[in-house]
Amino acid sequence: MEQLPLSSPVSNDFSLTPAATRRAFNRVGLGLSLCLVGGALLFLGVCLLLPQDLHQDVLLLLNTLCLDVGGKLLALLFLHTLPNAEFEKRTLTPRQWIGVLSIAYMLMYAGNLAGTGLSYLIYPGAENPLLTTLGQDNLTLLTIMDLILFAPVLEELLFRRLLLNKIARWGELPAMVFSGLAFGLFHGNLFQFFYAFLLGMLLAFVYMRTGRILYPILIHAFVNTIGGVLPLLLNTMDPSSVPASMFTLLFSVSILALVAVGIVSLWRFFKTFKLNKSPQQGSVRWMYLNPGTILFVLICLLLMLSSLFGTQLLEH
Repeated sequence: MEQLPLSSPVSNDFSLTPAATRRAFNRVGLGLSLCLVGGALLFLGVCLLLPQDLHQDVLLLLNTLCLDVGGKLLALLFLHTLPNAEFEKRTLTPRQWIGVLSIAYMLMYAGNLAGTGLSYLIYPGAENPLLTTLGQDNLTLLTIMDLILFAPVLEELLFRRLLLNKIARWGELPAMVFSGLAFGLFHGNLFQFFYAFLLGMLLAFVYMRTGRILYPILIHAFVNTIGGVLPLLLNTMDPSSVPASMFTLLFSVSILALVAVGIVSLWRFFKTFKLNKSPQQGSVRWMYLNPGTILFVLICLLLMLSSLFGTQLLEH
């Protein structure tokens, strides 16, 4: 994969001292916490006002409107006072697109294996929320729209556009790691944490190097299509039919090819890998050692534990 040139976000003379870092990331953590809790409360309140026998598609739409739209608007309103960094606009070449897309899928594949393996190691009876959804033949227009449009657009606007614009001045690597961790934790389950974390770091890098939020959105939509829409499509087909067999074969070969190209592209990328450093490396730890970030992490960890052991708790 071709190396993208370094991009230096405009600092606007904003202080990067430990005290300023702690204040800024305390607000960032509180904003992310507000997004989670506020969106969930909004969804719960709306559901309590509506009939209990709502169709699954209606619940999915309400979930998108309340958690994805409502929660993220709350975060935007809370964080808008923090100054923004600016990124130079650049365009990805076709070769870079191939490298980025293959790396994105390879990271998702490897992260999914890690998350699934660790989850079952901790609790063999755990249920993967993603596999549960994919195993229900839920291939509806709204499901497809949520996977390839709503989720990529809304999540990238929060975790890349909004978040990185606020934190990129602390350096590319610290910003990539924080954005990736926040994105992984936000999913609320261990199964998806690792691949969301790795993918989030890659999407952060692409956004900071190109300054174009459309690129992470398209990459996110591509990964969701390969990892979500196509398996759902396969579930709707008769397993014994010739079309299903051909589709399965082509899908399997495509996955192997993407993973192989992704590994090679990532290896080539790391040969010339360079990142802008934080102007004050000593202040990076205060990105995490503040009440807001700690609160956000604790909320997400509680969601993960609930997701992992929820079935066992309900049975007792």
